[in-house]
Amino acid sequence: MTNEQWSNLTHQLKLPDAARMPIEEELDLFQRRAMLVEFAAAEPDPRPSDVKQEFVRGASLAGELLDILESLKSTAYHALVDPAISEACLAIAEQREALWGNSSTMLLKPLLECPERQNLAMSQHHAHLTALYDRFTVAAKTFAIKGKPGKNPDRTRELINRVSKIVETHSGKPLSKGKRQTDFAHKFCKLADPRIGPGSIKLALENLESESSATSSVNSG
Repeated sequence: MTNEQWSNLTHQLKLPDAARMPIEEELDLFQRRAMLVEFAAAEPDPRPSDVKQEFVRGASLAGELLDILESLKSTAYHALVDPAISEACLAIAEQREALWGNSSTMLLKPLLECPERQNLAMSQHHAHLTALYDRFTVAAKTFAIKGKPGKNPDRTRELINRVSKIVETHSGKPLSKGKRQTDFAHKFCKLADPRIGPGSIKLALENLESESSATSSVNSG
């Protein structure tokens, strides 16, 4: 952090120079962690609205599969549970297992050894698909669209919490939703990562203030 950046950051809060080193350490730690994530080529999370849409789509597809499974007549059903189909699927599963270390091989072997158990296997597939349909449906209805793509609001909250403790140590007061404190938080987060949005900062300050109020009530009680 340059002297100009430090002066601009602390202009309204009037923090002493003694606070500069711990604040710079927090900035450095946050940025190094971000670099590690990028180095690991971690993909950012998709937009929450897109995630919700995928849940809706997953529920729809699972519902269609259930409709197909429940409408199968004897000819189609017997074709689906034909031992030759099981044999071919077993070969595919074994190839997948060799490549990726995971497959449904163990589930398919009993079908080959005991074809009369195929009815039981199909009912189990139906039960699993029904459970999957229920899960997608509930997730689509309850998934909360918050935040922005690629952002982890928890990281912003943690950053604000840590720097608030430094501010409190040197000024006697933690960060809050006051104008001066909010201005400081925005400037600080912009230095840490320009991609952090004002919404994440606002939520972090609200969370910080509610925690501070809860602590004060406990101490006063």
